Amino acid sequence: MDATSVIWTVVIAVIAALSLSAGGWRLRRARGRGRGDGRRDR
Repeated sequence: MDATSVIWTVVIAVIAALSLSAGGWRLRRARGRGRGDGRRDR
């Protein structure tokens, strides 16, 4: 059952990456919003 282990590893890695990216974007957006930075990448 190596396929299951691989799938779980990929899922965990993706979730971790998404949470880190979302958290970073959220903190940056909250700070930039109060400051009024006109840098809108996406």
